[in-house]
Amino acid sequence: MSEGDKFERRLRGFGWRTVYKLGKSGAEMPNVVDATVSAVSRGLRQELACFRLSDILSILKFSLQTDWQRRQDERNDPSEPSARSCLSVELDRIEADEVGSITAQLASIAAESVFSDLSNRGNYPTRDAVRNAFADELIWRIVENRCLSHVREGIALGAEHTATQHEQWEKSFRRALRPQAEKLVKQMLRDDGSQAIARAPRRLTPKLKTKEVLHKPLHALVR
Repeated sequence: MSEGDKFERRLRGFGWRTVYKLGKSGAEMPNVVDATVSAVSRGLRQELACFRLSDILSILKFSLQTDWQRRQDERNDPSEPSARSCLSVELDRIEADEVGSITAQLASIAAESVFSDLSNRGNYPTRDAVRNAFADELIWRIVENRCLSHVREGIALGAEHTATQHEQWEKSFRRALRPQAEKLVKQMLRDDGSQAIARAPRRLTPKLKTKEVLHKPLHALVR
């Protein structure tokens, strides 16, 4: 069995093998992003479906608002539970209700990470800023859980990256993915607190067959 096959067979779920193949072939980043967003959105409609994501985002927003208000209030009672601890309690309840849901677990971790980051800033975060930060954390954690944690070494080997080069590639990947992740979550988690079916935003590139994308660099070499 080839190295590529060994890594590829670790992946489960629609679209993740395409992401892997594009990554290890050195495909242009917009193509990798499009394949990733397609895999994530399909997963969120199927095996990764979780109907409490809107609740998690709402709790995160409320917790940040409460934390900010307490920081501004000189009469704040130190005996009251912190906004962070209340957030953790509510997230634990949701995870208990959604037992076995990997998406609920990843969303809870994402929410706590966003809280830690935004609560340490000096300015009050806007609603859009909270949602976008949550989108970046959640979607990246899904990508890590469903794909990168299984095939990171295979992508580096296929692309002939050193450890440092691959680390930079992943940073570029996340940076390129962020705007599409924000669009995906904005469409799914509405401002009124409702949750819609996950739909991938408009592609960054024309839709090509995976074989065409994978062979694009080879054509350039022939020329």
